[in-house]
Amino acid sequence: MGLLIEHGHRNIGLLSAPKITSWNAREREEGYRRVFADYHLPVQERLLCLYGGSNNNSDAWLSDLSARGGEFLRRNPDMTALVLPGYRLTLAGLSAARAAGRTVGKDLSVIGFDCAEINGVLQPPLTYVALPAEKMAKYAVDLLIESLRRTMPGAPRIILVKATLVAGESLVSV
Repeated sequence: MGLLIEHGHRNIGLLSAPKITSWNAREREEGYRRVFADYHLPVQERLLCLYGGSNNNSDAWLSDLSARGGEFLRRNPDMTALVLPGYRLTLAGLSAARAAGRTVGKDLSVIGFDCAEINGVLQPPLTYVALPAEKMAKYAVDLLIESLRRTMPGAPRIILVKATLVAGESLVSV
């Protein structure tokens, strides 16, 4: 998000799940707020669209979030950038932008999340955060093996992995 601010964006939207739904959602919203604080800029609450819905893996959830995201963009015509911190949130956000008549890479900068497998067919290709899938899979297998060896359940652990920003053509300066 700092990259958006460095490109002149101040009206940056966040389309995400509410922080009460998961640790990931909480971390992503707090990260959004932290970047604004780091740049000594106020967070504009109207530019947060935090949608829970009933099942974020369903097609109905994706369709509903796309519709709500379109309304969110129409209500905030001064929004120049949108952060989509999840794969399905990226899909919904791109659909929402199209429905709201916004053009990604022209009048709306977008940073997506973990969308390498579809980025080649997107126009324009997105700037997105890439997760180290192999490293995450290794951690998951190691944790599973470790838990199978234990007789007593261990305390839950959070393992942070370093993500990479992949440059695309969806980010423009304002």
